[in-house]
Amino acid sequence: MMKTIGNSGDPLQLKIMIGVAKIFYMTNTLKLLPFLIEPDHLNNWLEFVVAILDSQQDAQSTLVQPTDDMSQIEALDKTDWWKLKGICCKISVKLYQK
Repeated sequence: MMKTIGNSGDPLQLKIMIGVAKIFYMTNTLKLLPFLIEPDHLNNWLEFVVAILDSQQDAQSTLVQPTDDMSQIEALDKTDWWKLKGICCKISVKLYQK
């Protein structure tokens, strides 16, 4: 399922995943929730984040074509797929720091 993120054609799926990732990031910004400190509770979240970071687009997708055009880069940054990846990067850095 995670390998098809952004390829499924369902924008609602990406919006929901962005919401979930944002909530997880915000609730764990200052300190890790006590629930997540218990054994095996953090594993599911880590699998979720890693699966999103490992997800790929098709080689022909406009989301992964190399470009030096700043306006095109800014437009790509606003796409849901890249937003989700960005939030998951923030989550992984925050968890690593803790």
